[in-house]
Amino acid sequence: MPIAGRGWAWAQRSLGGAVRWVVVAALGILYVLLLLWVFDAAYWLLTRFASSRFGSRTRGLIAAAILIVIYALAGASGANKPAALPSTSPVAAASAAGSTAPANPDSSGAETTVVPTPTLVPSASPTPQVTPTPAVPTASATPTATAKPTATAKPTATPSPTPMPTLQVDFQPITLTGSGSKVPKFNIPDVAAIATFSYRGSGNFAVWALAEDGSKLGLLVNTIGKYSGTVIFDTETDHTVAFSVTASGTWTITVKPWQIARSWDTTTKLAGSTDDVIQLRDTASGLAVATFTHSGSANFAVWAYTASSRDLLVNEIGKYSGDVLLPDGTMLLVVTASGAWTAILA
Repeated sequence: MPIAGRGWAWAQRSLGGAVRWVVVAALGILYVLLLLWVFDAAYWLLTRFASSRFGSRTRGLIAAAILIVIYALAGASGANKPAALPSTSPVAAASAAGSTAPANPDSSGAETTVVPTPTLVPSASPTPQVTPTPAVPTASATPTATAKPTATAKPTATPSPTPMPTLQVDFQPITLTGSGSKVPKFNIPDVAAIATFSYRGSGNFAVWALAEDGSKLGLLVNTIGKYSGTVIFDTETDHTVAFSVTASGTWTITVKPWQIARSWDTTTKLAGSTDDVIQLRDTASGLAVATFTHSGSANFAVWAYTASSRDLLVNEIGKYSGDVLLPDGTMLLVVTASGAWTAILA
């Protein structure tokens, strides 16, 4: 088969890999569609049965002639195929085009015109005249009095919660930071204040409050290792202007007015785990009994501050649980603790 054989030999010689199979597939489709297999089949038959009488060139010409004859026959069969009849009748085509269909011829060859059947319009029957009967006057019904609408009850206004009074702060918070032993200075009014400490070292952390002449007014913190807590200072006549910090790591101190200490509304349980200063939302009055618990192993002390005095409520070592009476007018609680503690107003 000259065409198929030579095409395959060319693909093996010139192409490789996946490209060869793509090209061979495309040529195979053309080989079938163009009827080239007819040429190869005729050539093969001539080779098998008439190789002694015809040479290879003659066999090729005869095979080509057979292919041309088949092409010609296929074209002739396509040209002689009858045209498809229209799928619609002339009347339907005319209706689609918006024109009137032609009249159908009768058996004599003359066209018969279709006369439309007239539609009969019924005539209106005369309506009989009805003699009106004089109307008998009817007594008018007395109108019923319309009931007055019931007044809608006005909704009762929901009482607004009493806002917590805003205390006037003595000064704005001041933040001091450092590492190691330092003496940071600051300037606040001569009033009571609180200080929140945060220490990240592993050695001793001690903070003294210093007066303007350099004297020590009080030891605020003295602990080993990491520490976080809040203490109160300058509750007497003292006036602190600096801190003496002993430390082996980084630390942060925030000096704040006592008016922004942590708030407690006394209706829920108060909890902490270290030193803290608590502001009561409502000052204690009457028989205000508070229950305190402590789970630490070191000192646990609770001071109650009023506007004019302070009272030591608890001062124990280790675990503690007990009730104490809050002095009348208590506004601040100052807690010293080394472990978890709670307070609840009975």
